[in-house]
Amino acid sequence: MKIKAQNNLRFLKVILPVFILILLTGFYGISSSAIADNTSKYPSSFKTPVLGKTPLPWTYRPDYHSEGGRIFYETLPNGMKILVQERPGCGIVSAEMIIKVGVMQEMDTYGGITGVIQAMMLRGGGKDKFIPLKGKAEADGCFVTGGTSPDFAYIKLISTKDTFRINFKRMLEVIKHPGFKEGILEEEKRKIIQRIEGNKSAYGIINEIFLKQFYRYHPYRQPVAGFKNTVRRLNVEDLRMFYEKFYCSNRMVLSVCGDVKGQDIINLCEKLLSDMPRQNVSVVDIPWEPMRQEKKLHLQASSGMAWIFIGFPAPGVKSPDYPAAKILETLLGEGLSSRLFIELREKEGLAYQLQSKYPELEGPSHMIVYVVTNPKSLYKCRKKIFKEINKLKQWKIGEKELSATKRKVLGKYLLARETTAGQTHYLAYYSALGLGRNFDENLLRRMNRVTVDDVQEVARKYLENYTILIIEPPSQNRVRYRR
Repeated sequence: MKIKAQNNLRFLKVILPVFILILLTGFYGISSSAIADNTSKYPSSFKTPVLGKTPLPWTYRPDYHSEGGRIFYETLPNGMKILVQERPGCGIVSAEMIIKVGVMQEMDTYGGITGVIQAMMLRGGGKDKFIPLKGKAEADGCFVTGGTSPDFAYIKLISTKDTFRINFKRMLEVIKHPGFKEGILEEEKRKIIQRIEGNKSAYGIINEIFLKQFYRYHPYRQPVAGFKNTVRRLNVEDLRMFYEKFYCSNRMVLSVCGDVKGQDIINLCEKLLSDMPRQNVSVVDIPWEPMRQEKKLHLQASSGMAWIFIGFPAPGVKSPDYPAAKILETLLGEGLSSRLFIELREKEGLAYQLQSKYPELEGPSHMIVYVVTNPKSLYKCRKKIFKEINKLKQWKIGEKELSATKRKVLGKYLLARETTAGQTHYLAYYSALGLGRNFDENLLRRMNRVTVDDVQEVARKYLENYTILIIEPPSQNRVRYRR
């Protein structure tokens, strides 16, 4: 019996570890298959490759189109485009109407008329009775705004789900039948002229001077607000004529995003907007080329600071060069990690303020770099700016710097589309420019394809023929500035 007990004990010592090992292996296999099954539910586009510990920017997608709802596209028989993005449960709805009208249609004769029409629409309108649009919307806790840009005009409504429908109808009614009343017109003209004559920022004044020098005879040279003389001359008949010619259905794009049902909005728009007239759209093609030589303008200012304001030709948002140019602008002067900020501010302490700007225009666009500095540092600062520009043209950037810049561009790109209002705007804006429904996603793919060679090629192509403004306090001992 004692021998049998010892044999059983040996058997347990051998079998028990093997049994535990089999159990653990089986459990691990089940866990592994479960994880594999779980990850297989997600498409490969959502798997984020990693460079070190930082995700590569082009692996992200602008998935706001699929956050809990569908997206609807409809073109009415009169040519108006309707886009609706469902976001169930968010409780907020944003609507924006973009009208493809701007400085190209105004020219110098009617400079500022689009801004006056937009201001009149916010005051109200209606076919049967006058609807005070902004007053009614604010009473319901909604937000209504409107404005203009060089390429388009817009009216935007942001509302809660409960009050959206009634205020949305009011907005569409006012767009169809704006209230061009003489008394209101005189009030709005007076306000706009006061803003034109009012105290502008130093940047705003310098930018207007730059645009006049840079674009010369192209309509982009004129300010969006227009000129006080042209605004002062406008009358009700001018507004009606301009509205009937350019505020037509086939120049309009309506976008709605939020806690709504897409098909309900489509049906409502068909009912309310199908009777808007369309017009034959004449595309104004105004040729423009940058000057073949650099243009320099020296100005005096009463402040104790000096400005260096440099503008280069740049591709419009429709251009194949746009993705590489956007990366180039970000690399050169956008933010604390840009080359100019590091060289001028961090290393040398030359700049009080430094920034680059690249307006998202249909084109031709421009790329601006400006620096505010001490007048004594003006020559040194200008020399270093052109040194960095020449380095971009002569030497290729590194792959790590390119990836970091792409990541930076992506962050700003997605943050601009984070809110319901931001998503509404870009849905309408890109559609109005004829860039297609999937422009966001396509642009990220194009960013992915940008190489160090592309950045250098764009730098060589566009960072030429600059227009430079030097603004400094008056001085008896003026220094001659040379490149």
